[in-house]
Amino acid sequence: MNKLTRLLIPILCLILVLSLAAALLLSNNETASPAETTERNTEEEPSDTQSNDSDSDSSSSIPPATADTDPPITTGPPQTTEEPITTEAPATTEEPTLPPLAFTAPDKLLASQIFVYDVSADVFLYEKGTESPILPASITKILTALYALEVCPADTLFYPKEEVNLIGAGSSVAYIKTHHVLTLEMLIEGMLLPSGNDAAYVVAAGTARYLTGNDSMRAQEALAFFMEKANEYAKSLGCTDTHFRVPDGLAYDNHYTSAHDLVILGKAALANPIIMRYASTATERVTYASGHTITWNNTNQLIQPTSPYYSPYVTGLKTGSLTNHYCLLVSADIGERTFLIGLFGAPNNAARYQDATALLKALTAMMSTGQ
Repeated sequence: MNKLTRLLIPILCLILVLSLAAALLLSNNETASPAETTERNTEEEPSDTQSNDSDSDSSSSIPPATADTDPPITTGPPQTTEEPITTEAPATTEEPTLPPLAFTAPDKLLASQIFVYDVSADVFLYEKGTESPILPASITKILTALYALEVCPADTLFYPKEEVNLIGAGSSVAYIKTHHVLTLEMLIEGMLLPSGNDAAYVVAAGTARYLTGNDSMRAQEALAFFMEKANEYAKSLGCTDTHFRVPDGLAYDNHYTSAHDLVILGKAALANPIIMRYASTATERVTYASGHTITWNNTNQLIQPTSPYYSPYVTGLKTGSLTNHYCLLVSADIGERTFLIGLFGAPNNAARYQDATALLKALTAMMSTGQ
């Protein structure tokens, strides 16, 4: 064996050993890879499980969250149910609550039919002759005003027509002419201060034309339409013994009311600010929508400061006069109470005011003693 061969044999053996060692190392690395992958998956599982647990917590927390949103839904209906009760309760509690007081009427009252009504206690304190129908005269105008204001805006312009010529002989007038233009509120004032029958007829006919939309409606047709509707309105208020034939009250036949119904109309008037404004006005200079001017004085002497019958307690309401049949509906505030006094069939103008003064004095005495 030559010298070269002896040198190559050890080198080849070393190469063989190194090759075997490299092969063995490579085999160990391939076996380790699946183990590492498994560890990674095992480490990731808790994360997945935690997410699932979190979902479970969220899922288990949904009922409380729903419960949190449920209470408004659950408590909502009771609130809806309670609101009408709260709204309606004041209407019930606002009814008159003051107890009635003992009232003694003065002697020798001259009117044939009289009533005294305590609005605050909702009770009649005194009645005389009220079992018979009452002839109201111009107190009729309270219903005329109430109904017109119910169905027609107060600032509506009225154009008087031939109805101003239909009023009866001897009528009290507001001096309204066919070339005038007035608002409904002005006409209401013309009815309540000078007790204008012409104003009442213009209100009635004009309201009928307004409701029907027929501006050319003839006066007689318009008046019949208005009176039918006004009587229906009185019934809707609770009147059971009232039938009015004309808007001004200048009538004797088939034109009547009762103490019960006059109290209903009187209370409705007390609740109407336009009516009470003029029922309590002694005198006023008025400028019509057409520019014409006039001064009206209230026929109710109880509110005229210069009258011997003036009373600081009186707040309105209306006079009425027929031949030998003088009437007066009075509203008065004495102390904490409101009263309505009705006087019908007094023999003359002075007699109705003498009766009213005597009754107001008796009411004042009753209030001062509380009995």
